[in-house]
Amino acid sequence: MPVSIVILTKNSERTIKKCLEAVKGLSDDVIVWDSQSKDGTVKIAKKYTKKVFIFDDKNRTVTGAKLKNLAVAKAKHDWVFSLDSDEYVDKTLYDAIGKAIEQEQFVGFNVRRKDYTFLKTYVHTIPILRLYRKSKGEFRHSVHEKVYADGPVGTLAGTLYHDSIADAEDYINRFNHHTNIEGRRMADSVPLNMPRLIGQVAVRPWIEFGYWYVFRGLWRRGFGGLFYSLCSGFYQVVKYLKYYERKQGLKKD
Repeated sequence: MPVSIVILTKNSERTIKKCLEAVKGLSDDVIVWDSQSKDGTVKIAKKYTKKVFIFDDKNRTVTGAKLKNLAVAKAKHDWVFSLDSDEYVDKTLYDAIGKAIEQEQFVGFNVRRKDYTFLKTYVHTIPILRLYRKSKGEFRHSVHEKVYADGPVGTLAGTLYHDSIADAEDYINRFNHHTNIEGRRMADSVPLNMPRLIGQVAVRPWIEFGYWYVFRGLWRRGFGGLFYSLCSGFYQVVKYLKYYERKQGLKKD
């Protein structure tokens, strides 16, 4: 089938087998782009594909969209289905991908991704563009990167499951990683304005908490929903703290 599957990995031993099993037989071009995993990720991936690339970014300057676009450049087909290592397709989505690439009027397709976090808490279902022509689209943004396509986009049947967080420790590690990236990005591009910064720190956490807990309905998800919403609010505090540290010269990479 003329579609390449591109999967990014880093210490993904927990989820990579399920991810690869779910797309087995869907493509003759499965690419695993690994950021120097220290566990059994690469060994598992090599059982499914010969195209396993180890990316060495010693200075940790290539993240988010840049990293994904580098991996996509290895794809031999124009149609690309991009996956994270903690995502897996259901049978309906598997079948829909094969039919979708025959539709010439579209340059990409959204899939419905069902997100789960720690304590196996269901967060939400969102449309996300993952199947696209690489000649017509690319990833953008350094954190929470997503595909932007130049042309009409359809929607596929089926579900992409996102088993993102193993436990609280895993969440905190990712939390720290992403706030580092955002703090660095802001310090490089946003001038320090103390009144504005104080306002953001005072208001943004509550907006973020309210968005998830009330608007997105996580109050229905019990303790897991409450904890996720609180952490989402605190994320904003830490992001701005790391930005301030760098602007004051208190933190250097």
